[in-house]
Amino acid sequence: MAEVADREGLRLPADGIVQITGPDGTTKTYRRTARTFNDGLGFTIGEGSHEPWSFLDLAPIEHPMHIHLADFQLLGRYKDVFRVPGSQQLRIMGRFDGAYGRFMYHCHLLEHEDMGMMRPFVVMPPEALKFDHGAAHGGHGGGHRA
Repeated sequence: MAEVADREGLRLPADGIVQITGPDGTTKTYRRTARTFNDGLGFTIGEGSHEPWSFLDLAPIEHPMHIHLADFQLLGRYKDVFRVPGSQQLRIMGRFDGAYGRFMYHCHLLEHEDMGMMRPFVVMPPEALKFDHGAAHGGHGGGHRA
């Protein structure tokens, strides 16, 4: 999901749009960027970069999520798979290091993965990202919402 910075003219409810009010009372609006694995490439990431990601689980069940290539820090420790609690948002930070190419993130519940809860991303050398002009929705600094 991508945060919607300008909500002017946005009519709710709308398909693919969700609003979340945080503990501080601030409401943020997000737009779905993909539905299934077969949708276009989500984003590119610079090899060696740190990326904050957010996972938003709108279902009442939790999803054990896994991201290939990177170990992520969650609650002060590194993890390879982490649980996204039902009806909650989880923020993580990861370092993408050691390889370039296409990788995946997905739910570790096989039935969910088989139903499309899996998405690709690309890790590139930082020099190559200079030539990525947003075709894959970037990956520079702001992090990603899945």
